[in-house]
Amino acid sequence: MRSKYAVYLRGNRLIYENRSCIRQDEYGTRFPLTVYSPASESGTPERDTLDFGWRGNFRQGNGTCVAERRLPDKDIVGIETGQVDRDGNLLWEMEHWFEEKRLWFDDYWSAATSGEPAVRADFDIYINANTLTYVKEPCASADTEAMFFLHLYPADANDLPEHRRPYGFDNLDFDFDGRGMIFDGKCMVTAALPEYAVTRIRTGRYVPVEDGFNHLWEEEISLER
Repeated sequence: MRSKYAVYLRGNRLIYENRSCIRQDEYGTRFPLTVYSPASESGTPERDTLDFGWRGNFRQGNGTCVAERRLPDKDIVGIETGQVDRDGNLLWEMEHWFEEKRLWFDDYWSAATSGEPAVRADFDIYINANTLTYVKEPCASADTEAMFFLHLYPADANDLPEHRRPYGFDNLDFDFDGRGMIFDGKCMVTAALPEYAVTRIRTGRYVPVEDGFNHLWEEEISLER
């Protein structure tokens, strides 16, 4: 899908420019925008969702539309954006990973996936530095739509939050959008393990259905020595 907009950086502002802009075509459209910054200390890549609408952010003149979107005041490694019409249909999309930062993702991927995976599945799972890393290659956005479930069984049930103790495990289910990254045909999402001792992990993926959940796959990992 080819973009009608040139999208480029000017300082810490992201500029959208369309030199053949027709107001009635653009009015009411929206621009999804996700900005990625390097991983936090917890090992989870940070992302900011900065979606915005055409009406409130654009100026127009002589057939040209221009928008400026201020970016967060921190290091930026990548941007994903696009445009959807008034009915929510995707008109175009693009992603850009800044050349001077390209090695960051590869370095993080290499560190997170060192050694053999604890599980080989739809997403391979690695455990390093008290962090679970789920990876898939090749990967597309459609591969990330199902939820991840993550159940942790502690060595001591008293370490669990009080409301989880009757169940005997902690439930840390999550989705890809909250903490994952897609780059160059690779998907990676991380989940930090708690500080208390964990003896067993059950994890996998599922989709909600009318009468509950449909598990796509599940695996068990023993951490007992």
